[in-house]
Amino acid sequence: AERGGGGEAKINAETCGADFVHREGSEPCSMTARWAIFGALILCVSLSPEIIVLPEAKIRYFGNATLATEYSSYIDASSNFLGVLTAPVLGRLSDTLGRKPLFIFACMVITAPSVCLLLSPVNLLPYLVCTVMRGFAGGPNGIFPLITAYLADLYPAEQRSKYFGWSFAIFSVGFILSPLITLFDRGASNETIFKVSVGFNVTSVLLACFLPESLARPNRVPMKGGWRHVLPFRALNKLFHCKVTLVLASISFFFTVCENGIETTIFYFLNDKLGFMEKDNARLFLILGISSLFVQSIALPVLLKFVSDSSVLRIGLVSYIFHLLFFAWATVKWMVYANMLLAGFTFLTFPAINGLMSSVLSGKDQGVGFGTLASVRGIAAAVGPLMFGSVYAVLGSDQVRSPEGVFYFGCSFVLLALLLSCCWLPGALLPPASDEACERTAPLLLHLESSLVCEDEVEG
Repeated sequence: AERGGGGEAKINAETCGADFVHREGSEPCSMTARWAIFGALILCVSLSPEIIVLPEAKIRYFGNATLATEYSSYIDASSNFLGVLTAPVLGRLSDTLGRKPLFIFACMVITAPSVCLLLSPVNLLPYLVCTVMRGFAGGPNGIFPLITAYLADLYPAEQRSKYFGWSFAIFSVGFILSPLITLFDRGASNETIFKVSVGFNVTSVLLACFLPESLARPNRVPMKGGWRHVLPFRALNKLFHCKVTLVLASISFFFTVCENGIETTIFYFLNDKLGFMEKDNARLFLILGISSLFVQSIALPVLLKFVSDSSVLRIGLVSYIFHLLFFAWATVKWMVYANMLLAGFTFLTFPAINGLMSSVLSGKDQGVGFGTLASVRGIAAAVGPLMFGSVYAVLGSDQVRSPEGVFYFGCSFVLLALLLSCCWLPGALLPPASDEACERTAPLLLHLESSLVCEDEVEG
């Protein structure tokens, strides 16, 4: 069957997504072998056993927990803001050069901080510098746009959300194993744990070198006009061009602000209110990982048989609202553990957003489109911790003593995202470049679009 037309890849209809994929100009490879390499790559990237011991190492380096938290937030924000500038550029380069070279580059940048930890486990300055430099690979989560674009190259629009969910499920496995690896060998020194982390990251680089290319040469975008066509603000035109992509970017922004803000405060809240310690936090990670794995690998494919991606997105947003409310209402530990089972359904949002986004982007704009969406998420990931940390400091002070109010504050952002999805998103997937998807937005955006329009769009 031919997807999209106009030079799009041809896939054998009987074996699409199962046995064999061959595209003119791309590397022929059985789908089983492709997924074996691709899945192993995702798993190695997601395995980060150093996450359990790094907080204590940072406290020793900075002197106390307050300074460690403060400087860590600044470092993460710097990396995210740098990723805002680079993610669209990397996305467009992947549309031009192919996905494989950018996978290799991203995995090498991700590996650098782990190598610094191994070489300098006490002086964390090299590690912190390399953490900021991860922004050159699109930020801490810069590899996600590449994963999304890779799958979008292989599968038609109506199947992508399912496979996006599978990729998130593999990340969930890594999310489960990372704390377990650390807790399993408690007697190991930090250096040993850092060696294990470097081993996984180096393996990811090797797997990226063997990863079959997904984007056929005829489908790649020529670099017309040089570097001015990959400027970050020009890439934003891909979001402003369509009402659906603009709404999806807004939903992603509000959701990510809340998600990253809550992640900054949740463990302090649980420790202060319910006395959570390291073992309790490890159980939370374990339950969350198992719940996410179930939702992404089993629940999501079943849901997609009966409802659209838009409905799946709304289910995820509603689940997150109740998840936040149950945190605010929890009075004993078992209520928090039970709430983490619901948390898995909140991970429905990103596969649904990615599925909707890929359905309205043309085949040649998948990389830059998802790179620009990653920039929006990067801004939110930088703003969220700063905003929620300040709110939590006020609500948790001795004068107020209402720290649970931070969850109600988070609900307001998710409610905005839910309102946008209910009022301005279509009920089903739209074909690329459809009239409804590309309905023009405000005159200001039209003016911006006309000033940034690319030569290939003019020719079209």
